Amino acid sequence: MSFATRLKKLRNARQITQQELADYLNVTRPTIAGYETKGKEPDYNTISMIASYFNVSIDYLLSGREFPDSLNPSPSTTEFKQLYDDYTLLNPEAKSAVPILIERLQKMEESDVNRLLEYSSLLLYQPKYHKHNEK
Repeated sequence: MSFATRLKKLRNARQITQQELADYLNVTRPTIAGYETKGKEPDYNTISMIASYFNVSIDYLLSGREFPDSLNPSPSTTEFKQLYDDYTLLNPEAKSAVPILIERLQKMEESDVNRLLEYSSLLLYQPKYHKHNEK
């Protein structure tokens, strides 16, 4: 599958119009159409913005494969690193689980992520967590 096909599939799967994507990238709608049908290829910065917009890696856009070190969001981002540091300070026994959970979440479909969130809410309703939170 080519970059053009992957871009069009991503856009259609998320029900994004060419114009909406064009507005985000600050290009014209015909430019997006060219990326999808006429063999035009965006520059590196535009590819990076497309990857960010669709929450996929540049590797995926260009080759169709995900590589473990290139998944979005990157733990190197300041906001994510701060959340991770804050969480692991409060809950040090979870430090090794956080990267594993993130890696697994990135591979899940949205419906499965929502199911996982619902399950985690159910776990928190267990009496042992309420006793812990009341202290």
